[in-house]
Amino acid sequence: VGLQVWAGGLALCDWLASKREGSSPRGEVVLDLGCGTGLQGIAAAALGCDAALLTDASEEALALAEQNAEANGVQRACFFRLLDWTRPLRPQLEPEQSSSGRFLWTPQDALALSRATLILAGDCAYEDGLTAHLVRTLKELLSQFCHPQAVALVAAEKRWNFERR
Repeated sequence: VGLQVWAGGLALCDWLASKREGSSPRGEVVLDLGCGTGLQGIAAAALGCDAALLTDASEEALALAEQNAEANGVQRACFFRLLDWTRPLRPQLEPEQSSSGRFLWTPQDALALSRATLILAGDCAYEDGLTAHLVRTLKELLSQFCHPQAVALVAAEKRWNFERR
């Protein structure tokens, strides 16, 4: 599901593009949670953010987001990192100096995260259990890892899920 664009991501991009002069993401560090195709982070980079940290639990999604950033000419401002909300955040965000995996966090990423003032999450939680993890993750990021004045914007399309019981 993370390899396509959803309505919540489009809504966040529309919000980013329509922000008034002086309140654009220019100069900010933006964190994109559950980035999938990378749409929101790429849009923030195209609008002039200093850095966009695009995160997902899927290496396949991160590779696609990386390709999309290159295709849009914003790869220099985009950083692609694994982040699994179902696991404790601290071990994932505090990398070892010896970490060398393609999508693993680096000390520079951790520093950028501490400067993040905007968190974007567009249609990235599509089941109840994942929603609870997203809320916990947002709470931890805002209280422990991001800039003290950081805000989170979450956009989701209403879906009707019917389960047989």
